[in-house]
Amino acid sequence: DITNSLKEIASEFVIEVNIISIYELDKDNRSLTYRLKMQDFEQTLTTKQIDDEVNKIKNHLSSTFEARFRG
Repeated sequence: DITNSLKEIASEFVIEVNIISIYELDKDNRSLTYRLKMQDFEQTLTTKQIDDEVNKIKNHLSSTFEARFRG
């Protein structure tokens, strides 16, 4: 569900979404690691564009799945 949700809300320059690892913390919590590949074929992405996209994704995951993020 999370992977599909990420693919639905990501902008056009997120060209790949892959889950890298799943770690069971306890019976109710898991730690998930995702890799997002971002690319624009017409220009170099700026740090602001990347940060904005990551923040949009984090906000979506927090509100939809009650996700928490480390560091």
